[in-house]
Amino acid sequence: MLIKRFFWVGFFTISLIACGFHLRGNIPLPKKISPMYIATKSPYDPLVQLIEDTLTASHIELTDSPKKANTILNIMNIQYSENLVSVAASTNTRQYALSETLQMELTTPKGTPVIPVSALTASNPLTVNSNEVLNTSAQKQTLEQEMRQAIVQQLMMRLGSPRTEQALNPK
Repeated sequence: MLIKRFFWVGFFTISLIACGFHLRGNIPLPKKISPMYIATKSPYDPLVQLIEDTLTASHIELTDSPKKANTILNIMNIQYSENLVSVAASTNTRQYALSETLQMELTTPKGTPVIPVSALTASNPLTVNSNEVLNTSAQKQTLEQEMRQAIVQQLMMRLGSPRTEQALNPK
């Protein structure tokens, strides 16, 4: 019985490894992407801070000068919006669509595009009840953080894609 259990555990483990399964957040990045310079007009934006923290946690060296970098992450625009979607008949309940968009490009120091200009977007619905203002504020902050994390995850997937690897290692 014990042998069968080990067999099945081993079989499923090998199957997962063979299919290319990776845990989310554990995306291998090309070695030539580091050191990286982040060019942005808003270095203190929470999204930029999260990008820097995630890159650092992924062992990407960030530099303070584009001259020292192998790649430059140009953050062109960060746009946040709240759009009213619906209002209940009593006007006590409103539903909003929150969204955040990051417009970015990854280039070499010479300006050659590695990842062309791209927009990464995340959105979440928010229901506001006028009787629960404090709870709504905390919920909104949580949703905003989730959107930022989704955008960073999209960015990491782009940075770790085979196309990025090919662009950094031309033949």
